Formats: sequence, structure tokens, C-alpha cells
Amino acid sequence: LTDPIEVRKGEELPMHMLITKLDKAGYLRAPTLREPGQYKVTGGIVDIYGFETRTPVRVDYFGDIIDRILTIDNRSDVQSVNLMPFNLQIAETR
Repeated sequence: LTDPIEVRKGEELPMHMLITKLDKAGYLRAPTLREPGQYKVTGGIVDIYGFETRTPVRVDYFGDIIDRILTIDNRSDVQSVNLMPFNLQIAETR
């Protein structure tokens, strides 16, 4: 896996497939997001702290469809809608 992971609102991408892509790209599953390169799963939500992002991104699922993509403030859990697709970079070394 050398290409960035692209995530788009409205895309059919089962959560388990996103998690597999994150694992292969060098992301680590964590109970809380503290640093870039981590992700957290809670119900139908995957929070991802990308290697290249300043704030984590929340991917909200409805079934296998990505329903919403939001940026989140990791300290306050405040969310703001982000309708644009985004790319997650892979780890350079892990």
C-alpha cells in the first residue's frame, strides 16, 4: 500500500475495510487520539488523527456508507462539518 487512503462522503467503504487500510498504512488503533498516526473506533464512527493533519477527522458511517466527514477538536470533541474528501498519508516508517 503506497497510495494515500482517500475517504469521501457518500462512498461505500465498509468500516472493516477502512480499518484494514489504516492498519496496513501504519496507523495504530488507540483508545484515545493523542498523536498523529492513531485511530479510534466507537460504534459507527472512526476517528483518525492523520500523519499530515492538525486535527483529527471523524468518519461517521450509516451502514457501509460514509455519511459524514467532520473535523474534531480532540480536547473538547467539538465537531465541524467537512464535506470535502480527504486523503490520509501512509507512515514512512513503522
